[in-house]
Amino acid sequence: MTTHLVLAALAALTFAPTGAPQSDPVSPVQERHRNSVPVVLRDADGNFFFRGITENLVGQPAPAAARQDPVEGDSPVEGDTPQDGDAPETDGPTPRPIPKLPISKTPSDPYAALRPGILPPDTAPLARERFTALAPRDAQGVVLERALFAFDLGFELIARGEGPQRNEAKVQVRFAEPSYISFSLGQKKTMGFGPGGYWQVFPDDARYLNGRDYVVDRERIVEVRSVARNFLSLADARRLRVTRAWVPEAPPQGAPKPLVESTKPLIWLALESPDFDVAVTPQGDVAAKRPARLFRAHLGIDPAAGHVVREALVQELRTVALEDGSTRTELVSGTAMWVHLTDRMALGATSLPGTVHVHVETPALDGLVFEDKPRQELYLLRGELNPELPPATFTPPELGGE
Repeated sequence: MTTHLVLAALAALTFAPTGAPQSDPVSPVQERHRNSVPVVLRDADGNFFFRGITENLVGQPAPAAARQDPVEGDSPVEGDTPQDGDAPETDGPTPRPIPKLPISKTPSDPYAALRPGILPPDTAPLARERFTALAPRDAQGVVLERALFAFDLGFELIARGEGPQRNEAKVQVRFAEPSYISFSLGQKKTMGFGPGGYWQVFPDDARYLNGRDYVVDRERIVEVRSVARNFLSLADARRLRVTRAWVPEAPPQGAPKPLVESTKPLIWLALESPDFDVAVTPQGDVAAKRPARLFRAHLGIDPAAGHVVREALVQELRTVALEDGSTRTELVSGTAMWVHLTDRMALGATSLPGTVHVHVETPALDGLVFEDKPRQELYLLRGELNPELPPATFTPPELGGE
């Protein structure tokens, strides 16, 4: 499993080759979801979220949309397995035995019972106070009623490589829970992930990205999707499902040198949540088959600017089984990213970070060390929050969407 830099996919789209065109078979998942429509619900606390998708046009109930990528179940068991006991005697032919149903390998979400914006009961008062203060407010300081669950935003991107390589592009990104994504560079190409799976559309061609020939394309979509989830999570903490929240004893170590001074006036809050993201390359889409992931985020909050997040350190966690049968969580090496957010920009009544710099981890013998210069810079140009995105946004008409 190879860790990829968050946001790197946006830059790669301007020069990286795509998979060779070929006629891929439509998977049962794609066929089942072809005419499905995402449904947004609102819980008792006013939080908006995607609960699943509607029934398709042939009247078969579509399965609830998972937070991870959809995974097909096992192949049917060869042969038939009769029910226990002897079959009843009849005058006609012997009834066909009932086969065993295939067992799906789709992992259950261990965090499905968590409610967005609700902290564990044992959270300390100071941590609870800092978390509550993160709710977005309008110009008069009133907390916005609607939590953020979707956006349609245009960015200018500057991305740097290992050496002098520098790439610039303007991108339009559309995102909606549960992790549906669509993004485009001008009129040349649009890529995304929706109820039917991964896809891309050119002016003269459209296809689902099935098979090993399109692994690189699927990786890019996974990476851009992680960008979108982190952007929303840092913009509105109310959308987060939190397993743990606490006030750290000291700020996290290893901030990029140019940002050390800017971190000193900040107050910090640490969270563990499945709703952040670090892009991981799915070798053969293995990432879609593992249980929901968990992340730790240290948030640097500026109390002088309305309690907005200025700095964030995000790392992935994993659960390790111990010999005595218990478990512990530990940080996954090589997954750390430092995000610097500044230049607040108003979109309607909401204030968002207008500039986002992403610093990547660099190898070090001791502790975390980040590169001084950001690998990626995002500049917000325009956009809309919680837009009414039609189903065709995530299942293009060329692939059967409406």
